[in-house]
Amino acid sequence: MYCPKCGKENPDNAQFCQWCGRSFNPVQRTGQAQAPGQQQPGNQGQVARIPNYLVWAIICIFLCWPTAIPAIVYASRVDGQVASGDIDGARTSSEKAKSWAVLSTAIAAFLFILAIILGAVA
Repeated sequence: MYCPKCGKENPDNAQFCQWCGRSFNPVQRTGQAQAPGQQQPGNQGQVARIPNYLVWAIICIFLCWPTAIPAIVYASRVDGQVASGDIDGARTSSEKAKSWAVLSTAIAAFLFILAIILGAVA
C-alpha cells in the first residue's frame, strides 16, 4: 500500500508508514469535508499507484531529445504531487509524461524506418 502523505510504498499489513510515520487507520470524523484528491472512506490509507514514466522518458533522450525533455519534466513532477496529496495533478502529469514519451518513441521509429528505406534505395 502507498502512504497518502508521502507516497512511499509500505507492506499491505502495515499500521504506520515506515517512511513518515503516518497512521493508516485514521479515525473518520463525521461532518468533516473531504479534500480534493483524497480517497473515499472505504479506501483509507491506500493511494492508487500513479506511474511516472521517468525511466521511459530518460531512455527517450537517446531516441529524440527535443521531445524527451518535456517527458522528463512531467515525469519528475508525479511523485512530488502524490506526496503532497495532489492526486489529480499527479495523474495529469503522468498522462503528459506518457504522451511525450510516446511521441519521442514514434518519431525515433519513423526516422529509423526512413533511414532503412533510404539506405535500401541508395
